[in-house]
Amino acid sequence: MPPKKTVDSNAPAVEPRRSTRVSTQPAKPVAEPKAKPASKKAPASKKRAAEEEPTTNGDADKAPAKPASKKSKPTGEAPTSKTEKPKSTKATSESKPKSAGKPASKKAPSSSKKPASTKPKSGKKVTEQANGDAIPEEKTEAAAEAEKEAEAAPEDKADTGDANELKEGDVLPSITVQDNKGQDVDVSTLCDADHGLVIFVYPKANTPGCTTQACNYRDSYEEFTKLGYKVYGLSADTVSAQDKWATTKEFKYNLLADTKHDLLKQLGAFVPPKNIKRSHFIFEKGTGKLIEKKLGVKPAEDTKNALSFIQSHHK
Repeated sequence: MPPKKTVDSNAPAVEPRRSTRVSTQPAKPVAEPKAKPASKKAPASKKRAAEEEPTTNGDADKAPAKPASKKSKPTGEAPTSKTEKPKSTKATSESKPKSAGKPASKKAPSSSKKPASTKPKSGKKVTEQANGDAIPEEKTEAAAEAEKEAEAAPEDKADTGDANELKEGDVLPSITVQDNKGQDVDVSTLCDADHGLVIFVYPKANTPGCTTQACNYRDSYEEFTKLGYKVYGLSADTVSAQDKWATTKEFKYNLLADTKHDLLKQLGAFVPPKNIKRSHFIFEKGTGKLIEKKLGVKPAEDTKNALSFIQSHHK
């Protein structure tokens, strides 16, 4: 066997021998890798579509490849658009029930239950009179105060002037006053053989207590007329104030405006300086005599008591 060659570690490295034929030829350029552009799907599909297109070699019999647009639809953009549409519809369907199920929408009916009509724009409270008409509480309080100032107590001493106060059995004196239409009325002519007379007196027109009293006479007016009795209201208010009140409340009888207190004094219902005793006076049918005189009556009970007296008187 040949002896083993020893390798000197300090000897310089020997380059490998190259063939003179290969070394004299120029080295071929190394082609750049084409794998990177292939990673993009869109250019690859376009390149494939270009390779599948028919060449200009005149081979017309060969069937051309399918257009790239039709081929790419099943695998490319079309499926994604189809999958996105269900997602959007699902999102909208889910959002609708959420908006409908919000508890805030259920609170709206509770606010609509509040009666807006009961509160005026100014925020003032509203009260109702006996006739059902709603008016601001501030006006009601002012009217009630005016009524209180105008009303005299039953025990207050009345001023009869130069005439004597009427007593039961007396007949109506000949005194002329105006009614709420501005017509002169001689009160002595209001009673005759077929008609008696009820005069109810109130302190001030269009105030709470007086409205209650007057409306009760209005509602019972037919019962008085069936018994043969006329009904008149009497106060010291002006003609215009009386007429406005009578028109608003639709009274079925007339009101007498005794601004000079002539009739009020003779009835014993006037107390100086300008107070009026709430009362009623009933003059008999046929004779015209005063058969009942009630001073200091209550507004809500006056009509009932006057009607009850007439019914019992003519049994």
